Amino acid sequence: MITKADFACLEGVDLSGKTTTIRRILSTQSPYTTIVREPLVSKEILASAHIPCEEKVKMLYESRLFLASLPNLLTERCFLSTLVYQQCVNTLSPSKRVISKVTPLLPSLIVVLLPPLEILLQRLKRRTFPDAFDRRLTTYWHRYNTVLSTYTPILTRLGVSVEIVTSAEDAVEALLSLKSLK
Repeated sequence: MITKADFACLEGVDLSGKTTTIRRILSTQSPYTTIVREPLVSKEILASAHIPCEEKVKMLYESRLFLASLPNLLTERCFLSTLVYQQCVNTLSPSKRVISKVTPLLPSLIVVLLPPLEILLQRLKRRTFPDAFDRRLTTYWHRYNTVLSTYTPILTRLGVSVEIVTSAEDAVEALLSLKSLK
């Protein structure tokens, strides 16, 4: 079963500006009292080919049950990143059933920060020590676009507002627009 809750989620590929957005929100009179970097399971575990997809999904599901108890919540990453970064993304056909297997809790608002690929590649060049995820940036960026086009209509039918923005400024504005927090 999926429950929609009054919290917001900031999604985006690595180097998109999620940390910058969170810093800017923290410097405002934000309604968010709890900001959690999500998933509570590391990307390295999610990307591991040695851990079965079902086990990864179970770990993420359990971490989200914990998050449901936190007030005025803003999470960094949630459902969409799970699909993008896990190895089994291509084995999941888009449906409400897949959503319910990945997360018991959906936010009221998902803001996806997805700058143009050219900007992300410029940011990557400035990174001193790119990690394995940085080196696959182009793959993840394309995967995000596929996941967005596939899942946005399903999420919208479930009552989740999905906003796609290209800058940290626009992400802050969208996240501060959520009025109903518990």
